[in-house]
Amino acid sequence: MGLPLVLPFGGGGHIYHDWNYMLSELRILTWDHSIAFFFRTCGVVSMGICLLAGAWMLWLMLVGKPNELTA
Repeated sequence: MGLPLVLPFGGGGHIYHDWNYMLSELRILTWDHSIAFFFRTCGVVSMGICLLAGAWMLWLMLVGKPNELTA
């Protein structure tokens, strides 16, 4: 809520903080920290999975490629 907001095209209407408005309308604003923790955890887990998958693919490319010195 401390971030300055900018309305597109100058708006002139009432300024809403999108997450505050959405969570208030859904009546789950008191769960904001739990929701943020859930999404942050999902992001960290997915980043870890992607890094491991990338490392595995690099390993497969390194092992599967014939060495030019022994060929």
